[in-house]
Amino acid sequence: MSGDAGMIEERWSELHSRSEQLAAAAHEAARAGDSRRSEELFADAARLEEDALHRVGAGNPRTYGVTAVSAVALWAKSGNVEQAERLAAFAITKKLPPFAVDQLCALLHELKRRRDLPTTQ
Repeated sequence: MSGDAGMIEERWSELHSRSEQLAAAAHEAARAGDSRRSEELFADAARLEEDALHRVGAGNPRTYGVTAVSAVALWAKSGNVEQAERLAAFAITKKLPPFAVDQLCALLHELKRRRDLPTTQ
């Protein structure tokens, strides 16, 4: 592995690990009934995971696919449907393994379903 590739992988790993920690804290906040804090933590986790995604590159499609699915799911959990849809639409144009395409399509379908639900007022 070249030095640059190793540094990129290390940075991806740091970002991904921190994102996982924030997502775990978001789940804890949700269990405690603090939905506002949970959404904030999910958004922070999503930002880190999206940053990690942009560091992976096309040379590692499996990691790219896993990271894309994770980032889109985190944006959705944060309540930022528009950002989740934007990222999914961007990622799905890349060369991804079939599992990632399937999961991104499923997430897009779920996001559209949520957006189309009538709101109660």
